[in-house]
Amino acid sequence: MGNILIPARINKSRGPKPIPLARIEVRLLRERLLVRPLGTHVVFATEKGGVYSHSGFQSIWLPALLAGGLAHEEENERGRTIVVVDFRFHWLRHTAISLMARAGMKAELIAEHVGHNDGGALIYRRYRHPFPSEVREAVLMPDQMVARTTENAELGGSTSDQ
Repeated sequence: MGNILIPARINKSRGPKPIPLARIEVRLLRERLLVRPLGTHVVFATEKGGVYSHSGFQSIWLPALLAGGLAHEEENERGRTIVVVDFRFHWLRHTAISLMARAGMKAELIAEHVGHNDGGALIYRRYRHPFPSEVREAVLMPDQMVARTTENAELGGSTSDQ
């Protein structure tokens, strides 16, 4: 485990913010820091150590979307163009938050981790999306509860679920 400190000057709340990181986050951050150009303070820097422009970022982002099947190429009068259908970069935040919740992290802790100061209310109201496997597992829960109750009653125990 580790921590990263967001300095007050770049934090939207204008105060320094320490953020605890999981081992995998520390490993991925270290990998990024090792491959960035020397002398830059930017984690995801251009080859020269600068900040990506919109078009420069697109040169990295669009091929990743193509590789992930989230975009396709089309021919038009100006040549080939990449078409991204119904995808927003911010959705990666939704995915990360949903994965944290799926792993069992409490909403208030997720909120703290991603910089919300509402105690977790926005996590379930806006960001948390159940995965198909969670829905399938939830559908089985009533059956499992009835089976446990029936099993318990057959063994002479109480039928109330405690």
